[in-house]
Amino acid sequence: MDAGTCLNALMGRGTELANIKERLATAKEGQGNSLFIIGDAGIGKTHLVNEVKKIADRMGICILENSASGNVNTPLGLVTSALEKILEKPLHRYTEYTKFDALVYMDLEGNVVEQLSRGNIDVESLSGVVDAVQNFLDDSFDLKGGLDRLDYGNIRIVIERNEAGFLLGVFEGKEHGDMGLQLKIALNEIGEGENVKGILQKLGERRFLTRRELERVKLTSELLIMAEQALSALVKRSSGGILLILEDIHWADSSSLFVIDHLCRNIASHKIVIICTLRPGNDAVVDRVNGMVDSSDVLSLGILDTKDILKILRPMLNEDVSDDDAKTFYKKSGGNPLFAIELAKQVREKGLDVEVPSTVEEVLQNRLYELDEGALGLAEYASCMGVAFEKRAVMHFEMTDDVEKEMARLIKGGILQDENGKCLFIHTLFQEILYRGIEESWKLKHHKSIGEYLEQVHAGNMDDAIYEIAWHFGNTNDSERAFEYNYAAGAKAESVFAPDKAMQFYRKALLKTGHDVHDWMLKRSKVLERMGDVDSVLGNYGASVERYLASLEGKESILERAEIHRRIADILLKMGRLEDAKKQLQEGLNLIKDQKETIEYARLLLTMGWGYGKYGDFAKAKKYMQEGLERASRHDMEGDMAYALHSCGSLSWWAGNLDDAQAYLEKAVEMRRRMEDIVPLASSLNNLGGVYHYKGDMDVAISIKKEALDLYKKAGEQIGIAVALNNVGIAFYDKGDLKKCIMYYKESLEIRKRIGDLPGQATSHHNIAIVYLEQKDVSAAREEFYKALSINRAIDSKIGMIYDILSLGQMEIEHENIKMGETLTREGLKLAVDTEAKIEQGWARRILGICYKKKGMMEEARQELEIALKIFEKHKSAEDLSGTHFELGMYWEAARDMEKARIYFEKSLEGFLNQGNHIQADKAKKELAKLDEM
Repeated sequence: MDAGTCLNALMGRGTELANIKERLATAKEGQGNSLFIIGDAGIGKTHLVNEVKKIADRMGICILENSASGNVNTPLGLVTSALEKILEKPLHRYTEYTKFDALVYMDLEGNVVEQLSRGNIDVESLSGVVDAVQNFLDDSFDLKGGLDRLDYGNIRIVIERNEAGFLLGVFEGKEHGDMGLQLKIALNEIGEGENVKGILQKLGERRFLTRRELERVKLTSELLIMAEQALSALVKRSSGGILLILEDIHWADSSSLFVIDHLCRNIASHKIVIICTLRPGNDAVVDRVNGMVDSSDVLSLGILDTKDILKILRPMLNEDVSDDDAKTFYKKSGGNPLFAIELAKQVREKGLDVEVPSTVEEVLQNRLYELDEGALGLAEYASCMGVAFEKRAVMHFEMTDDVEKEMARLIKGGILQDENGKCLFIHTLFQEILYRGIEESWKLKHHKSIGEYLEQVHAGNMDDAIYEIAWHFGNTNDSERAFEYNYAAGAKAESVFAPDKAMQFYRKALLKTGHDVHDWMLKRSKVLERMGDVDSVLGNYGASVERYLASLEGKESILERAEIHRRIADILLKMGRLEDAKKQLQEGLNLIKDQKETIEYARLLLTMGWGYGKYGDFAKAKKYMQEGLERASRHDMEGDMAYALHSCGSLSWWAGNLDDAQAYLEKAVEMRRRMEDIVPLASSLNNLGGVYHYKGDMDVAISIKKEALDLYKKAGEQIGIAVALNNVGIAFYDKGDLKKCIMYYKESLEIRKRIGDLPGQATSHHNIAIVYLEQKDVSAAREEFYKALSINRAIDSKIGMIYDILSLGQMEIEHENIKMGETLTREGLKLAVDTEAKIEQGWARRILGICYKKKGMMEEARQELEIALKIFEKHKSAEDLSGTHFELGMYWEAARDMEKARIYFEKSLEGFLNQGNHIQADKAKKELAKLDEM
């Protein structure tokens, strides 16, 4: 009886198997579920899953499966390969490519020697700017040469120079970072006397993955769109039930884990079962799985007991092996079935005097070392490709005379299995042990051989296998190809929103920059810039700034240097370091003070304006913004122009200049509508709706906000949908339509639950609580506030906690539970002081004023309310000012000074009306009416 037959009986796993069988039956009835099976290598995870597959097949359930690899993993490949049969289109929406539209080779005097034109750009139409280009080159390059850029509307010219001349690459739209590198390589070939026309034609055919503007990308939003697409594909095909099996997710990339998390959270009402297997040890992945416990179950697969191991071993052992000996084997195996089976095989073949290894890895290693030289060499070669590989990929292995024969030995020996041309190691441990055991010199040779094989197979379209090619050349001494492929793989990983994978490839590229000092500096600079981009997206702001600063050393173009200074400033602004950001922006402006007509100069001005506005200096913000807008308008760069208009509108809104805000945002909307740029258009509409809201034109505000909501739905942008629903709800609240308000709030909450947006869920619960308060349902409001507080405590959101605690405090005070309310308010105030949250300190002071008034401590009440008023005046918090004016009106009414009460009620009424807050305005009107009756 062989190992497979023994384990098919799944000794000792009956309880687990019955549990999973019940899960399948439950899912067939429309109650989906997910299970994570955690266990050490060899403990039987895969064999348990294989038995589950048989049961699912008998039940008519569709089975989709894939496993992650310990070597190279395609970003999101774990999920996309598993769903390949049911996906109508790739999950990656933005894998777009570009080519050079024109290439021009000029000698050092600026004469055109050779040119190539394709697409919409006529090179001859550029002849009028040749003189300007030449002048620019003279100003920008030293004798060592270097890369620079010129922008003419949507046309971008990338320029390279060496001792032979200039090579200009002309294209429209977004740039790929590799375009400059390929220009440099082509120009070097020209300098060596190669055929110029042939070189240009070859370069003109090459396609480049377009670069995403990652600093403007919301990574979570993009991943959610892909996760929703995966969920939709599963649901559409789930009528008869679906079992999705994803193995070895301890090796999965973060994007795949994100999608798995989303799927597990949203299959409860569908005929879908998800089973994932993983080993303990990868703390990051195990922590991520533990975070999914609310929507999934975890099964820790432990060791087998003596009885079950003996049932497996007895049929495999010779009759002269006693039960005591078998029990000794059990103790050595530690209850690991793979260990026990492999040990039993060796005992059967060599007798009881076999040396017993101490680990399952040693047992398998002994098996492998028994292979003859040819089979072992082929197995080692195959291990360089991972757990699974195409059979044809090993057929060119040169270290054995008969690859087919050695392959057959590996299959017969239980090392490999062949499934219609796709080979797999029987157990992942075989691959891991083999790969670790290869001598470094052989490992370098094997990876180079496989890399060159993949180059041949994918010639002309290397991007299809760029991750694998990069992995293999990254493990060779071929620095030139290792750098090129890993840099390209990093760029592709960025484009499909897999920042962790991008960073892996960039780190490898950084190690492969070569030995030529000048070339090393250029390559290092390019990689550090991209790593800075990725760190920025991941929120690693300090690391991002350090990488950007380090990249400056290799930037020979002053335009590129200026751009890096702007990117550093963007990060510093996010970190709250305005003065440092201003220094970076000023340095960028000084660098290109003689190139004020470039789009980069306009971008620097706009960023400076944004920085001043973000920190409250709206006069300087307006100055820089207006100049930046004026300069940006001279370029045919609609994306930049729309972004600038949107930013100006947002800043004007913050400054309280609602007419200016409306004008800017309407222009941004018009431009983005023309560009059909859906998500940015929705963002501009959302803000425009907010401006109308603050102007008090609620019907128009609601109409515009609903249009933004529809656009987010069209784009499938789940976070945007949830935010837009919440914003429409706020508008209905301020209009006084609480029924519609709570409907939108609850719909927003459901989406936030589905996508796992915990901060958003806390916000929704808080807003729903406020509606319940207006409806006089204190019990329901209290429950919602505590739900919000529980979430904010779990995610350690200090500001969220302050809002919830203070809201609870005010509610308890207003409903005569004064002692509890005061305790909560003081807790909120302490937290606000500890976190230097100024506005929230004002809010806490106002609530304490209300509390003291309730307690009859009128002087203390007045002092607290006036402290709150000064805080809100200093920070120009209009809504809070109106609320404090109202409470001061209530104070002076209680103090019997009706004249002062009227003054404050009138101020609050004016403020609430300006903000479109009709509920609070009506309260002020009622108090004024009461005064009129006195």
